[in-house]
Amino acid sequence: MRKEKSPTFLNPANLLTVNQEIELTITSLSHGGSGVGRFDDFVVFVPFTAPHDVARVQILNLKKNYAEGKLLEIISSSNLRAIPQCSVFGQCGGCQWQNIKYSEQLHQKQLIVEHALSRIAKEDRLEILPIISALNPYHYRNRAQVRAEGSKVGFYQRGSHHLVEFEKCWIVDDKINVEIEKIKLERKNLDEFKTSKIEIFLTEKGEVHRSLNRSHGDKTGFSQVNTSQNLKMQEYICSLLPTPRKVDADNVGSNGNLLDLYCGNGNFSLPLSNQGWRIYGVDNNRNAINAAREKRNDQTFYSVNDCHSELQKLVLRKRKFEAILIDPPRIGVYEAIWPDLAKLGAEQIIYVSCNPATFARDWSRLRNKSSYKLLSVQPFDMFPQTFHVELVAQMSAN
Repeated sequence: MRKEKSPTFLNPANLLTVNQEIELTITSLSHGGSGVGRFDDFVVFVPFTAPHDVARVQILNLKKNYAEGKLLEIISSSNLRAIPQCSVFGQCGGCQWQNIKYSEQLHQKQLIVEHALSRIAKEDRLEILPIISALNPYHYRNRAQVRAEGSKVGFYQRGSHHLVEFEKCWIVDDKINVEIEKIKLERKNLDEFKTSKIEIFLTEKGEVHRSLNRSHGDKTGFSQVNTSQNLKMQEYICSLLPTPRKVDADNVGSNGNLLDLYCGNGNFSLPLSNQGWRIYGVDNNRNAINAAREKRNDQTFYSVNDCHSELQKLVLRKRKFEAILIDPPRIGVYEAIWPDLAKLGAEQIIYVSCNPATFARDWSRLRNKSSYKLLSVQPFDMFPQTFHVELVAQMSAN
């Protein structure tokens, strides 16, 4: 039986092959964290590189339109590089960009948002507002999830279940680091090998709590990890939606009524209600809605339901809203939502996204099914030392 040859890939690099070593100049960073270089116009992604690095790279994977490589050596180091604070940077899966100066991280995130809107939504003329930087690019996270295997405590390596032990995490609040040290001491002489997932988080009062073997959000739903940046984002959204017209409490018209889809535990509902909006929040996470109801006032009303199902009910009842706020998960909005959402007559739609690519996709879908115009996009750096970026987009009906 004739042995089949392993496939080769024709590309502008004239037959790049797996395990081939090449010299590559890195030009930018990708949404995913890797550096981006071109070998005879063929895109190669290389983790832990910086723009303007010249690197020796080994090709690991070949795809139709790009390759993935492994950094072997920095031939010429970029002046945009920084010395990572963390001793396990590159092993732990938490950070991708500790080797990049913070000013350059901000610049690259700005470019990632611009690129997504240009490539996916074909929005080339819209000026993206300058990204709002974090007050502190370290020690900003208000929660962390560690793994324990017997007496060992650490984080999983990215894309694996290999446990990476560490002395200190540089992106979590110092109170959380103190609690992690307590956990290490408690398990130091543990003989039994048992895998555990431990979440450590700060309450709104700054108290440290733990939960064992539970998913994030089991008790109160999703919450933002960067408290100071979340406050900035709340203030910004409130500035986009100032005091509404006189509230129509009978729900006959839209005046003063705001629909908050994927509202979670009321992160935006409550500050907006304090500005006079009458909020109708929807989320399918019962625990999140229960947490929102604990803080509700006379202006906030919540429903536990899938957002698409709730929208269909609102359309049948001919409900109208002056404004709509959408804060979906990373995967974005279910496509069938957009036709019904456009029927609610909102003058403004505010979309909060943690994924520029899915936002660009969702905006193009809404644009194709309505007369809404995209007025502004404001990026926020909620996650320094990582490739993740948040944005707030404002859309207006004609």
